[in-house]
Amino acid sequence: MLEVVQALYACKDEDLSPPTSIPPDPSTLPISHMELILRSGINYFHTTTTDLTLDTADPLSLSTLPLHPPYTYIKSPSLHHASTPTHISISLTLLLHEARTLQHLLSHPHPAIATYIGILTSPSTDTITGLCFRLYGRNLHEMTHIDAPSFDRAACLRDVTSAVEHLHGLGIIYGNVSPANVFSRNREGEGEGEGRGGWVLEDFDSCAWEGERLWLKGGTPGFEPTGFEFEVAVREIDFYALRKMEEYLGLSDLAAEE
Repeated sequence: MLEVVQALYACKDEDLSPPTSIPPDPSTLPISHMELILRSGINYFHTTTTDLTLDTADPLSLSTLPLHPPYTYIKSPSLHHASTPTHISISLTLLLHEARTLQHLLSHPHPAIATYIGILTSPSTDTITGLCFRLYGRNLHEMTHIDAPSFDRAACLRDVTSAVEHLHGLGIIYGNVSPANVFSRNREGEGEGEGRGGWVLEDFDSCAWEGERLWLKGGTPGFEPTGFEFEVAVREIDFYALRKMEEYLGLSDLAAEE
């Protein structure tokens, strides 16, 4: 069963008028075709038609390339250091590991956990090619190192702590709390503004079940315990990172003064 997610009407003079979800006036801007984004389960597809009277409930001829919906982010296997088949295998294993964690979290949502939409698969091989998330604003590292609007740093830490506590309640150790994995819920120009609508934790490929042996990926240098104190996933790994986040946000000095 196909569901139409978005319909865009493209005018013949596309340089003057980009595709729009509102049908333009044919007398002023003749329509050349209609672009549709459709969903089947957790996969998204794109098709183009010149039949402007098309009943969008009818079967359509879809392209073979899945397309993610607007305002989303696709996380694909990291192949930056994949110089050997072994490295590629590890990247794909991490993606599958993260997908399994996210599928579990679908049944246990939390406002400070990034919204996961689903997996994208290759139509030819039926293998996972990416993970689809809602698109958020900049991460905390970017927000504190560029000319970004001021934000409530204490509220940011509260959101991150709440997300970690939620994961612990499910028996999951996050394993990589760091500024690069904390994102502003609002994008620039959205809602109350970037950094002012709450924060979410994203990137779950370092997650492990509490007590599980740690394996492929750990945390971020400076935000994880040094050395090899931990061979299994324990809450102290996240607690340590949260204390480092408090320092990073400049809140530890304030707490000491109080």
